[in-house]
Amino acid sequence: AQKIKDNSPLPILPIDLKRLLSKIEENDPQLYLACLMQYFCAIRPGNELHTLKIKHINFWAGTITISAVNGKMRERTINIPEQFLEILTSKYKLQNYSKENFVFGNKREPGDKPIGNNSLRVRFNAIRDSLGLSKDYKLYSMKHTGAGYFLDVPGISIKDLQEHLGHTNINSTYQYIKKYRGLTSEKIKHRFPDPFPSFNKSEE
Repeated sequence: AQKIKDNSPLPILPIDLKRLLSKIEENDPQLYLACLMQYFCAIRPGNELHTLKIKHINFWAGTITISAVNGKMRERTINIPEQFLEILTSKYKLQNYSKENFVFGNKREPGDKPIGNNSLRVRFNAIRDSLGLSKDYKLYSMKHTGAGYFLDVPGISIKDLQEHLGHTNINSTYQYIKKYRGLTSEKIKHRFPDPFPSFNKSEE
């Protein structure tokens, strides 16, 4: 049987992520916000981003609510990391817009009409290509990248990641990790015992 190519987006390497986000921030503030929404809050770039309204963001509590109707899974409340909340309120000043406005309006700012379905993806691809980066980096890569970086933080558990991604079943989280970054273990990588005390030590 012919093997089907996996066209899933790759997590973005740190050196590429800095170049890409810097270029996006400079050229397309709305796209930059969409990238950060995925990276920090694991909001999916389809319906979840397109239907997100100002009223779904609780600036006081620092949360975003994704409804079951708009989301891929059950309704969930997402915690906004503090550095991203600062960007939402100080840089974009989203709290000053009408609560009924879509965060991603069709005029590159919050508005009463949502952005077109393919607009963000097309704009992301154009900037990615202008930098000569891999076409396996896609808009959706921002979500996977954030999740991977989050899991690298000491003390973060699979359960923490499950809640962050909104998975109802922890098996989905394991599959997610396996697919997008491999099943790695910091304990195996850094704490595996030597076969004997002087193993791999240079002789004096």
